[in-house]
Parts: sequence; structure tokens; C-alpha cells
Amino acid sequence: NNACTVTSAEEPLGADAWQVYPNPVRDVLTIKRQADAGKLVSLRVLYVRGNLLWENTASSNEHAETLTVEVSAWPPGMYLVQGVFSDRM
Repeated sequence: NNACTVTSAEEPLGADAWQVYPNPVRDVLTIKRQADAGKLVSLRVLYVRGNLLWENTASSNEHAETLTVEVSAWPPGMYLVQGVFSDRM
């Protein structure tokens, strides 16, 4: 199950910023992101061998957003979280 929930956060992160926790993750991964209004923000979680497991792309507003990703069904291992803000990685 790759369910994702997006909620807003009250605490600003700063422009083009993101936080990922907990590490290690067991059941639910939390990703907080913030970018300047109107930027396209793409977040991806890749298995260490490059397989795409989850992706979320949205246009940003000026508020931080919190995404939760259900990961309990993912195989154990190392993962890479990749963030792309507009045209930068």
C-alpha cells in the first residue's frame, strides 16, 4: 500500500527545504516540504537499486506541507529520498 496523506504545517521550513523522518522508518515515513509559491515540487523514494517506490508531484504554495507515506509493505533495505524543486535537484 503506497497511501500518502498531505497536511499543512504551521512551522515554516524556509525556501526549497525538506525534512524526512524517522530514520530508520518502520511503518510511516514523514516528509515535510516547502518551496516558493508556484514552484513544481517532486519528491521520490527509490530503492537502493534505483526502483521507484513512491512519487508525489505538486505545485507549491508558501506554506510547508507534511506528507505521510505508508511503507510497512516495502522490503527491508536502504532507500534514497530525492527532492526536485522546479528545475533543480
